[in-house]
Amino acid sequence: MLEQGAPIDAKDKQGRSALVLAADNEQAEVVALLLARAGRPAPLHVVLDSAMSPGNLYSSCFMTPAQLAQHVAGVQPDAMVAAALRDYAVANGKGVVEFGADDSTDTVLQIRVRPGASCEPQRSVDSLSMAIDVKLMRKGRAEPLWQKTIGGGLKGLHSRAVSSPAQYAPLFEEWAKQHASQMYWNALSALVR
Repeated sequence: MLEQGAPIDAKDKQGRSALVLAADNEQAEVVALLLARAGRPAPLHVVLDSAMSPGNLYSSCFMTPAQLAQHVAGVQPDAMVAAALRDYAVANGKGVVEFGADDSTDTVLQIRVRPGASCEPQRSVDSLSMAIDVKLMRKGRAEPLWQKTIGGGLKGLHSRAVSSPAQYAPLFEEWAKQHASQMYWNALSALVR
């Protein structure tokens, strides 16, 4: 670890600054102090751009394809993910990052939520999943600062069966809250690099 009083841009043997180490270790108070010391007082402003992609909504045992798309759009899993991230930032981020919708900053966190649904007729249930594509960008730059797909796949959120359309919203909200911390700390770490 870096010594007290060391230059703010000093790096450890792996090339990580104290800011990055604090963000990687989820130490919001330390990040805030180091930012202030570096002349970048918190909060760091980030535009939050969330949207939903319905491409993984294949079928439902309870709804037609049109009803399925309409139902999931009404549930708004993208808004759930954005709200969970904002709530996490307020409750656990100690005011280090502020997510907004204005253009007062050149940093944008793009969130693309891909809910999935398919009918399992042999069990009369819908199998649900949700993947979240997250990308931290600077306006005017083609290369992202950080990007990752969270959820879905073998290492992320596995499919879960539901026996009613009423179970979609609570399950999507649970997944949104589960991954808010990972999105927050990964984005903050990339932001302070």
